[in-house]
Amino acid sequence: MGILKVQIRRAFRSKTLPYVALVSLFAMAACHVWVCLGFWGHDMGELPDASAMWAGNYQTTGSMFVCFFVTYLAPPLSSAIYGDNLYRDIRTHSAHYQVTRASLGSYVVAGAVAAFLVSFVTFFLVYMSSLLMALLAFPVQTGWESYRILATSAVTNREGLDVVRGMPFGGLCLANRYLYDLTYCAYDALWAAIMALASYVTSLFTHGNRLVVVGLPTLVFLVSWLVVPSGYNVVVLLLPTVLDSVSMSAFVLTPIFAMALLALLAATKLRFDKDILL
Repeated sequence: MGILKVQIRRAFRSKTLPYVALVSLFAMAACHVWVCLGFWGHDMGELPDASAMWAGNYQTTGSMFVCFFVTYLAPPLSSAIYGDNLYRDIRTHSAHYQVTRASLGSYVVAGAVAAFLVSFVTFFLVYMSSLLMALLAFPVQTGWESYRILATSAVTNREGLDVVRGMPFGGLCLANRYLYDLTYCAYDALWAAIMALASYVTSLFTHGNRLVVVGLPTLVFLVSWLVVPSGYNVVVLLLPTVLDSVSMSAFVLTPIFAMALLALLAATKLRFDKDILL
């Protein structure tokens, strides 16, 4: 537990963290401004409520900025916080000193947990900030006639409601849209943390270039966007949508599979290569 506390403390004191947070918050502000401009000049009674106008609701807001952020910016930014920690420790020779205080396995696991945790907390707060921005600009609650759940039209008929219920957490969407938004904040933050974990595992296999450690998981992520079926495509899972058939099982099992694969790769490397710090 001692090495884990040290790694978590180092992760939250990372010099990269403030810059990643600043860039991410600026991106969320840009997404929010884009959404607000779409209602410039409208009467208060015409505005949807803040839960529908959270920038992460891409299908509702039509904000291309949020799609760009979660697809192209969030993966490398999350990796840059602490995902390259093992690479930097090896390059500065501090890894050897820390391993003398704990086993190699404990050191690697603690670093992976710290990289995952700091990225999850950072991006969850970033995505929550965009929801708070929506609360500042839009009503907390509006009438049903102005409540735009999906796309650009109100869902007021049974067929439309059935479509919503078929979405992951669709029942929660209808019962409490704010909790639904927070669920996606946590889910998107989870994938940011997985990308940081992927960078950490990548550093077990290559120590030559920081750009490879940070950028390779993002490259794999983008390639998977092109080849993985939409029902299991991570980019589709990150943004609430009804345009693609996304099952609840895919929503839950896809991140579990990704983390299990990364854990297997790390365990295999540790099992058969005791010189990963060289």
